[in-house]
Amino acid sequence: MLRQCTHRFDSDFSQGEHTITNLSQRLWRSVKDEYMYLRAYESASAVRIGLNRYFNFYNSRRSHSSFDGPTLDQVYFKSLTQTKAAKSMKIQSTYKAEDDCSNKRGSSA
Repeated sequence: MLRQCTHRFDSDFSQGEHTITNLSQRLWRSVKDEYMYLRAYESASAVRIGLNRYFNFYNSRRSHSSFDGPTLDQVYFKSLTQTKAAKSMKIQSTYKAEDDCSNKRGSSA
């Protein structure tokens, strides 16, 4: 019984780990192909500065085919705006429900 449970846990965990590994490998391939192999660096600090510039570009100006063209920043901030709007609507509906309850209590008294 323990062996079955452990096997199921391991296989579930490894699927998530596999996805993360694929994403990180794809990102690293992009970094190497689009940036690292195209430049010669003289020091580790130059690499750090260059990678910082590349990731700023990667997030804010590089379009991504997996999202049909927008940048990662555009996708992130759009989802953030939608999340805030959804939370705002939920809060408003909660207040409306509370108002409805208090109006019903007040009218029945």
